[in-house]
Amino acid sequence: MRQTVQVVDYDKEWPKQFTAIKKMLNKELADSVVSIEHVGSTSVPSLAGKPILDIDIVISSMEEFPDIKRQLTNRLDYIHVGNQGVEGREVFERSYKDEFMAYHLYVCVWGSPPYRYHIEFRDYLRTHPEAVKEYAQLKRVLAVKHADNLMAYFHEKSQFVEKILQKK
Repeated sequence: MRQTVQVVDYDKEWPKQFTAIKKMLNKELADSVVSIEHVGSTSVPSLAGKPILDIDIVISSMEEFPDIKRQLTNRLDYIHVGNQGVEGREVFERSYKDEFMAYHLYVCVWGSPPYRYHIEFRDYLRTHPEAVKEYAQLKRVLAVKHADNLMAYFHEKSQFVEKILQKK
């Protein structure tokens, strides 16, 4: 996967964008999901990150996935692109340009490893400002080092994430 890696300062618009997207999703999905969560770097105040929101639609079990998939694809015109190599997390893309900033949309089961990975890391960073500074610095260094190789960037920063999650 070759893409330019861009890490920018935290933007106070990110949570506003998430709230707008969540509101749009809730119109169709509110009765079918446990929650819709803002995860990833854009969900942590003051953390630098790629200007792309990460959003988890959380369901209670994979038995509910076919219905959620149908709602996302038929009602909201998303495209299901599989799990992208992460078991327990399904990825959806927009089929059209909308008014929102760039975002990744995931469906995962409450309590599953992908869900815990996203939520536990987010919550840890929200309560540990020293880790936010360290992570932001690492991401900026890696963005320069791997400016044209997104997978290498992800791989190296995931080592930091794993180290944090092992503390939990």
